[in-house]
Amino acid sequence: MGLHEIRKYIAEQGCQHLLQALPSHETLRWVLCTLGSPAIALFLGTADNRDIFAYLVRHGDKSHEMRFCARPVDSDNDMYPIQQDEVMQMPLDAPFKYNADDSNAGKRRFKVFVKWYFMAKGLLEDKEEGENSDYCRRFLNALKVVDEGRTAESISRRELVGGHATPSIVEQSPQDVRTTRGLCPTDPGNSSTPRSIGAKFPTPGNATPPVNAKKNDNEDLTQVRNYLDSVGMLHLLQNIPEPDQLQFFDQKHYPLALPKKLFVGHDTNNNNEIFAYMRYHATNYVIAFLSEGEDGSTTIINQEHVAKSRILHPFNKTYPKSALAIDQTDKSRFSIMVKWYFLAAGIANGIVLKEVKGFPEKFRAVLEFIARRMGSAAVQPPVNQTLVVEPLRVVIPSVHKDQTQSTSTATVACAKTVALATTVARATSSPLTDYDSPTTDYNLPSQQQTALTPRAAKRSAEDVAFEDLRKSFAEEQRLTKEVDKMNANLENLDAERQAFLAQWERQHSEVMEKKRRVDNDRKTVRKNIIDKTRAIPDIRE
Repeated sequence: MGLHEIRKYIAEQGCQHLLQALPSHETLRWVLCTLGSPAIALFLGTADNRDIFAYLVRHGDKSHEMRFCARPVDSDNDMYPIQQDEVMQMPLDAPFKYNADDSNAGKRRFKVFVKWYFMAKGLLEDKEEGENSDYCRRFLNALKVVDEGRTAESISRRELVGGHATPSIVEQSPQDVRTTRGLCPTDPGNSSTPRSIGAKFPTPGNATPPVNAKKNDNEDLTQVRNYLDSVGMLHLLQNIPEPDQLQFFDQKHYPLALPKKLFVGHDTNNNNEIFAYMRYHATNYVIAFLSEGEDGSTTIINQEHVAKSRILHPFNKTYPKSALAIDQTDKSRFSIMVKWYFLAAGIANGIVLKEVKGFPEKFRAVLEFIARRMGSAAVQPPVNQTLVVEPLRVVIPSVHKDQTQSTSTATVACAKTVALATTVARATSSPLTDYDSPTTDYNLPSQQQTALTPRAAKRSAEDVAFEDLRKSFAEEQRLTKEVDKMNANLENLDAERQAFLAQWERQHSEVMEKKRRVDNDRKTVRKNIIDKTRAIPDIRE
């Protein structure tokens, strides 16, 4: 499949304007790259004082594969390979930055998009066999993502200029500057050991705590708190620090990110400070982590690296304590907690609740997970939220023939009915309501007690049915947990496979580079041998 077929497919979908909006391959930067085949690389952007490139490799008769490399800015040093996961976290140049996505589908879409430019430059005459079926579809999706990113970026830029939907920025004031003493709260999970012991905190020269006076104006915060209150989980907020107990700093690393960064801990390898950013990525805001040294150097790190570092409470409670590796669920909890603090501090107003569907419910699940990790140190729910089941009042008809058709109201304590009601309430997770105050308990005649027998039999049958249903629910939950565990194992295996392939590619590239240098040295030595041989006079002369 060549360029003509791809353009034809795009035109049939009515999206040729998206292709025309792309910058031409002639306007992009191409450099020589000894790692590639062909030996040319495409410039993607600059990050951490490094130029990032994409190049192609081909082994034997296999299809070309996309690889990535880097070298210091304004340097002629040899390029060295880097992983795509690292590239996806970097602030790339347009139009590549819009398709930077660290999901598996996103990484494939990014490669398809970049490979288009190699085709347009004539470095790939046709698409190789095996990619024809879905290349056009993925490339069209990439074009749509670029268009959405540009549109959202334009809207965001207009809002920032016009000041209509600008997130609440924390104003700086000399009176509001706080020292690092006490800003790192004591870990409730270990009340005897403050989290700040032995830790090095950033200099709070530009640290600005959230404005508490504007807390009532934070509608997003009020909405989340009202939800927690409606489900009886508002006390869970007492297990985590208030936003003004954490440190926010001005940031200029990501131009399209929120103007503040959140300090979350220290890197165990070099004791660098770790900050969380909410940066604009493609069509929404994502969490990014940077390790910053005292000399001002910055390094992009992933969540796995952050989880193994010395991070503050409650972020260190968002993943299992003994986990050797964190899965996607742990990453989601971590991100939700970081976004909560940006929301609660008034920095991400109108962003988090809009982009994260069901954020209050997800945040509640994170709070419950943190409470379980804290164990007995977690704040217990208030006593008045405990359900008190009162005796059930039932109406029992009279059984005497000589009496008129009337009813007498009596209060009957039915333990099985109460247990059944409690089971149903737990199963449906409905809000608990207060029962009426207890009424006077009357002694029932023997005739009325006899009349209860059919009802008791019916209730017993219902109990059996509900007990069977409860067992079915329990079995379904057990199987669901097993499936989730297997999915996590499969993800870990896939990650290990990708890491192995990446390591193999890196070692293969290093060996190939060494072979190239050795081969050049050998050619030089052979040439010298030939020259020296020619310089030796002929013995016959």
